[in-house]
Amino acid sequence: MEPSEGQFIIKDKTTYLYFATGNAGTYVVGIPILLRILEMDAKAFIAYLVHKGLKHAIAKRKALKN
Repeated sequence: MEPSEGQFIIKDKTTYLYFATGNAGTYVVGIPILLRILEMDAKAFIAYLVHKGLKHAIAKRKALKN
């Protein structure tokens, strides 16, 4: 799940994530706690995505190219 606009807010130094669970159980949520700005050209950025294993981000970029 990737949170959409409005599902989270950042207030002071705390991030709040709003979501509804399905059935009763244990859920694990992971979110980055530090925003980072990466400055690199497109080729280096694709290499970064591959290195991080972010296949969904690579697929979205390819879809936007077409």
